[in-house]
Amino acid sequence: MANGLKKPLRFILDNEQGSFFGKHFNDELKMAFLSDGSETPDNLEAIEHFDFGICQNERGKIEGLKVKNKNIMISDVINALEGIELPKQVKEFIPDLNQEDLDAALRLATMILISLENRAADDI
Repeated sequence: MANGLKKPLRFILDNEQGSFFGKHFNDELKMAFLSDGSETPDNLEAIEHFDFGICQNERGKIEGLKVKNKNIMISDVINALEGIELPKQVKEFIPDLNQEDLDAALRLATMILISLENRAADDI
Protein backbone atom coordinates (compact mmCIF):
# COMPACT_ATOMS: atom_id res chain seq x y z
CA MET A 1 0.00 0.00 0.00
CA ALA A 2 1.42 3.37 -0.93
CA ASN A 3 1.73 6.07 1.70
CA GLY A 4 -1.36 8.06 0.74
CA LEU A 5 -3.87 5.46 1.92
CA LYS A 6 -1.97 4.63 5.11
CA LYS A 7 -3.05 7.85 6.85
CA PRO A 8 -6.84 7.47 6.53
CA LEU A 9 -6.69 3.70 7.09
CA ARG A 10 -4.51 4.16 10.18
CA PHE A 11 -7.06 6.70 11.44
CA ILE A 12 -9.80 4.08 11.06
CA LEU A 13 -7.78 1.46 12.94
CA ASP A 14 -6.88 3.87 15.75
CA ASN A 15 -10.53 4.84 16.25
CA GLU A 16 -11.83 1.89 18.25
CA GLN A 17 -14.87 3.69 19.64
CA GLY A 18 -16.60 4.01 16.30
CA SER A 19 -17.83 7.30 14.97
CA PHE A 20 -19.05 8.25 11.56
CA PHE A 21 -16.37 10.34 9.87
CA GLY A 22 -18.62 11.98 7.30
CA LYS A 23 -18.03 13.61 3.95
CA HIS A 24 -14.68 15.21 4.81
CA PHE A 25 -13.16 11.84 5.71
CA ASN A 26 -14.63 10.17 2.61
CA ASP A 27 -13.20 12.94 0.44
CA GLU A 28 -9.77 12.46 2.05
CA LEU A 29 -9.96 8.66 1.64
CA LYS A 30 -10.87 8.98 -2.05
CA MET A 31 -8.13 11.56 -2.71
CA ALA A 32 -5.60 9.21 -1.08
CA PHE A 33 -6.94 6.30 -3.15
CA LEU A 34 -6.40 8.27 -6.36
CA SER A 35 -3.03 9.54 -5.18
CA ASP A 36 -1.81 6.01 -4.54
CA GLY A 37 -3.43 4.44 -7.60
CA SER A 38 -3.49 7.38 -10.04
CA GLU A 39 -6.52 8.79 -11.80
CA THR A 40 -7.05 5.95 -14.24
CA PRO A 41 -10.56 5.45 -15.62
CA ASP A 42 -10.92 2.28 -13.49
CA ASN A 43 -9.93 4.13 -10.29
CA LEU A 44 -12.17 7.11 -11.06
CA GLU A 45 -15.07 4.71 -11.61
CA ALA A 46 -14.26 2.78 -8.42
CA ILE A 47 -14.39 5.82 -6.13
CA GLU A 48 -17.97 6.41 -7.19
CA HIS A 49 -18.95 3.02 -5.74
CA PHE A 50 -17.49 2.99 -2.22
CA ASP A 51 -17.43 5.13 0.90
CA PHE A 52 -16.93 4.83 4.63
CA GLY A 53 -20.18 4.71 6.51
CA ILE A 54 -22.62 2.73 8.60
CA CYS A 55 -24.34 -0.44 7.47
CA GLN A 56 -26.97 -2.54 9.24
CA ASN A 57 -26.88 -6.22 8.29
CA GLU A 58 -26.94 -9.71 9.81
CA ARG A 59 -23.60 -8.97 11.54
CA GLY A 60 -25.18 -5.96 13.28
CA LYS A 61 -24.64 -2.24 12.91
CA ILE A 62 -21.19 -1.83 11.39
CA GLU A 63 -19.12 1.19 10.44
CA GLY A 64 -16.58 0.65 7.69
CA LEU A 65 -15.85 0.58 3.98
CA LYS A 66 -19.11 -0.10 2.17
CA VAL A 67 -20.79 0.03 -1.22
CA LYS A 68 -21.93 3.61 -1.69
CA ASN A 69 -25.65 4.21 -1.09
CA LYS A 70 -26.21 0.54 -0.28
CA ASN A 71 -26.36 -1.52 2.87
CA ILE A 72 -23.42 -3.72 1.75
CA MET A 73 -20.01 -3.90 3.41
CA ILE A 74 -16.99 -4.33 1.09
CA SER A 75 -15.77 -7.08 3.45
CA ASP A 76 -19.01 -8.99 2.78
CA VAL A 77 -18.46 -8.71 -0.99
CA ILE A 78 -14.94 -10.17 -0.70
CA ASN A 79 -16.16 -12.78 1.77
CA ALA A 80 -18.86 -13.87 -0.70
CA LEU A 81 -16.17 -14.39 -3.35
CA GLU A 82 -14.31 -16.87 -1.14
CA GLY A 83 -14.63 -20.38 -2.50
CA ILE A 84 -15.37 -19.39 -6.09
CA GLU A 85 -13.58 -21.43 -8.70
CA LEU A 86 -10.35 -19.84 -9.92
CA PRO A 87 -11.49 -17.74 -12.90
CA LYS A 88 -9.84 -18.47 -16.25
CA GLN A 89 -8.83 -14.79 -16.64
CA VAL A 90 -7.03 -14.84 -13.28
CA LYS A 91 -5.27 -18.11 -14.13
CA GLU A 92 -4.10 -16.60 -17.45
CA PHE A 93 -2.89 -13.43 -15.72
CA ILE A 94 -1.17 -15.33 -12.87
CA PRO A 95 -0.34 -18.82 -14.20
CA ASP A 96 1.29 -20.05 -10.97
CA LEU A 97 -1.77 -19.22 -8.84
CA ASN A 98 -3.81 -22.23 -7.74
CA GLN A 99 -7.20 -22.56 -6.05
CA GLU A 100 -5.72 -22.71 -2.55
CA ASP A 101 -3.71 -19.54 -3.21
CA LEU A 102 -6.84 -17.71 -4.39
CA ASP A 103 -8.82 -18.89 -1.37
CA ALA A 104 -6.06 -17.72 0.98
CA ALA A 105 -5.75 -14.33 -0.74
CA LEU A 106 -9.50 -13.69 -0.53
CA ARG A 107 -9.58 -14.80 3.14
CA LEU A 108 -6.70 -12.40 3.91
CA ALA A 109 -8.45 -9.54 2.10
CA THR A 110 -11.68 -10.25 3.99
CA MET A 111 -9.89 -10.23 7.35
CA ILE A 112 -8.02 -7.00 6.55
CA LEU A 113 -11.29 -5.29 5.60
CA ILE A 114 -13.03 -6.56 8.73
CA SER A 115 -10.14 -5.22 10.83
CA LEU A 116 -10.95 -1.74 9.49
CA GLU A 117 -14.55 -1.98 10.69
CA ASN A 118 -16.06 -0.86 13.97
CA ARG A 119 -19.08 -2.43 15.53
CA ALA A 120 -21.19 0.69 15.61
CA ALA A 121 -22.63 1.77 18.92
CA ASP A 122 -26.38 2.23 19.13
CA ASP A 123 -25.92 5.99 19.32
CA ILE A 124 -24.16 6.27 15.93
